[in-house]
Amino acid sequence: MIRPENKRRKAVTTMQNSLSKGDRVVTIGGIHGRIHSIEEEVVTLINDEGQKWIFERHAIARKVEK
Repeated sequence: MIRPENKRRKAVTTMQNSLSKGDRVVTIGGIHGRIHSIEEEVVTLINDEGQKWIFERHAIARKVEK
């Protein structure tokens, strides 16, 4: 049981560390957006209506492929 959880956690951490400006992502709360800026632990997302939202880096659940 421990191995699959560690493998999944490592994949998520790798994805969160590889985020860059312009990537389309989904947060753990289901909010879709594009990365506007990224700092050490803070990510600013912009949605299609131009609103900016600030999230912790660990709140990003996955990247959305184009």
